[in-house]
Amino acid sequence: ARYGAERGIATITTTLASSRWKSLAQIDEAGRWAVDRVNAERIESAPTMVWWEQNWRKGGLSERRIAIIKEYDFYNQQYCGCEFSMRKED
Repeated sequence: ARYGAERGIATITTTLASSRWKSLAQIDEAGRWAVDRVNAERIESAPTMVWWEQNWRKGGLSERRIAIIKEYDFYNQQYCGCEFSMRKED
């Protein structure tokens, strides 16, 4: 959020919201927290920042994401990436 504010970006979001392994509530809470913090700092000449809450899993957006991944041959990680998901079961 601070990086964006320093560059005049008024709206931010994250690709984490498209992952079925992530909590949308937790993501949105963190995004709102970051935006509130940056807005409280009032970086000179920066616009008031907004957190864009969007459920990327509905309304055809998930299918569009899959199509873009295939079209551009993007890497699509099939696990959350945290240390716990990388552990092998004993």
